[in-house]
Amino acid sequence: MGLSKLARISRIARVVRLLRLVRMQEVIANITERIQSDQIHFVMQICKPLILLLFFGHVIACGWWGVGLESGESAWIDEAGYTDQGLETQYLVSLHWSLAQFSTGMGEVTSSSAGEQMYAVFVCVVSFMVSLVMTSVLTSNLTQKYIIGGAGARQLSTLKKYLKQNNVPKNLTKRVCRNAKHAISGDLTPDTVDLLGVISEPLKIEMHFEIYSRILAWHPFFHDYLTDSTGGQVMRRVCHQAMSMLLLASGDVVFSSGEEPSDPKMYIVVSGQLEYLDSYGETTVLHERMW
Repeated sequence: MGLSKLARISRIARVVRLLRLVRMQEVIANITERIQSDQIHFVMQICKPLILLLFFGHVIACGWWGVGLESGESAWIDEAGYTDQGLETQYLVSLHWSLAQFSTGMGEVTSSSAGEQMYAVFVCVVSFMVSLVMTSVLTSNLTQKYIIGGAGARQLSTLKKYLKQNNVPKNLTKRVCRNAKHAISGDLTPDTVDLLGVISEPLKIEMHFEIYSRILAWHPFFHDYLTDSTGGQVMRRVCHQAMSMLLLASGDVVFSSGEEPSDPKMYIVVSGQLEYLDSYGETTVLHERMW
């Protein structure tokens, strides 16, 4: 009779555990997708398996406590002397026992009945599998972080070696390396994101409109088109076909005086500032939201 009750409790616990696990994974996935910082995303990737480990430990602890209640007088609660300790103490001991199963086990609390022994064996097998998965996930995240961080360092080292072999002056080498480091650690351009090439064209149009429309709104001419109900489609085509992003470092030259560009462009300063030197020798500083 006791084993049948244990089997029913085990089936119910498995269903509840799966439902909670699916819901928790959805919540964690939604939170992770909203995070844009690489550092915070890396911390979340490390914390996610730890949160799942605590969740598994909580479920196993509740099952261990429930099995102890079903075992009667020969339960681990009575044998270990926790009968009169209160529910909070019994839960903490159960949680300690469940988390200990992921490592070397807990010698202070042991199974005292056949039902508890069956549950302990089941938990040992599950804990072994979960420990392997957690270890592989943590190792994969740390390795990926090391590979991503090391790739940029190796590229900069190769660039410095190339410049040194070709006897490039130190001042120019410093500027080139600073520009390359800015390109690696700074904002990404669409050309550096390979997955943008597989996105459908309508999504690209919508994405470019969301990115560039708020920048074009700084210009009075384009602002009128954006606020006009009939100019929406025109501005979508402008954002998709006529807009691009240019990343510059300190000291970079956008164009020189007297130069006739083959493809004339208008530059809008999104962040930082630009210095414009006209043909009369006068310098104008362009700040953010200027063109």
